[in-house]
Amino acid sequence: MAIAQLRKGQIGKEATRGTAVAATKLLAGALSVELEDEWHMPEDTLGRLSKYQVAQLIHKQIALKYSGPAYFEQLLWWLSMGVKGGVAGVQQALTLAYLWTYSPNLTAGNVPDTYTIEYGDEQQAWETEYCFARSLTLSGAGREAWKAELDIVGRQLTETTFTGALELATGLEAPIFNKTLFYINPTWATLGTTVKAATLTSCSLTIPGFAALSMADGADYFSSYGDQGRAITGRMTLVYNTIGDVEFDSYRAGTTRFVRLICLGSLIDTGHWKTLQIDMAIKYTKFTPLGEWEGQTVAEAEFVSVYDVTGAKEFEIIVKNALSAIP
Repeated sequence: MAIAQLRKGQIGKEATRGTAVAATKLLAGALSVELEDEWHMPEDTLGRLSKYQVAQLIHKQIALKYSGPAYFEQLLWWLSMGVKGGVAGVQQALTLAYLWTYSPNLTAGNVPDTYTIEYGDEQQAWETEYCFARSLTLSGAGREAWKAELDIVGRQLTETTFTGALELATGLEAPIFNKTLFYINPTWATLGTTVKAATLTSCSLTIPGFAALSMADGADYFSSYGDQGRAITGRMTLVYNTIGDVEFDSYRAGTTRFVRLICLGSLIDTGHWKTLQIDMAIKYTKFTPLGEWEGQTVAEAEFVSVYDVTGAKEFEIIVKNALSAIP
């Protein structure tokens, strides 16, 4: 009998998209798998009351759902498969710190990195190649770590054996929501200069990733990927103090607001801490000003990211950690 606690996921970055590789790291978090195979089953008229005579597998596809803490180290996988691939870490002076900047192209399609993911238990292991993200959600709330949720798509399910003796990414650490600083400013140029203390109680950001494109090319799985556009959709809960009141006025006026969320973790090297930073230009799409949280009046604000001419950006996500390469 297979034991649920013995399930695991492992991941490896592909050198060539769609060519499976051995996993390089054990995956922290929860991974579930669903087959999205499609079948040809016509309803034939054959002089019988039975409808179906033929069942033919016509398309293979696997959906993998990941949820877990948004670890500073594992975020490199999620951002490279869901926002933009080909990003390299930049060493900070002569320190052990590396800066990873995910700023998607807005005038040309983005290209994801792809991964082979192994999963299963002590009874059976499978692998799926050409994995990338259809969407990525980052969310946080008080007394919690920031979380990551991904809708990952892959080509097919293949029986395998786990790559042996793998460990977690080095120095695994989650960003803590309570340590996040929340900034709102009127321009991209001033972004990150005005902290809004004791205001943000929770936040959720969803980024569209890439679509799986199926075309006639002699295979029974998807052929390639396609960019879906870059707009973040999000939701914030704000204490309805004077700051919340200003944001309500901004909603009614249709004013673009510039938001920075920055969370620091442990010290990497002199002057450099593990960091998750999210910058975005937004417009509010819905603002409900009289909610309640812990006996306090709060506002529920929904928003979308928008292009800013001055910054020539819509959003940017920066991670700083001690990894010189994607693990």
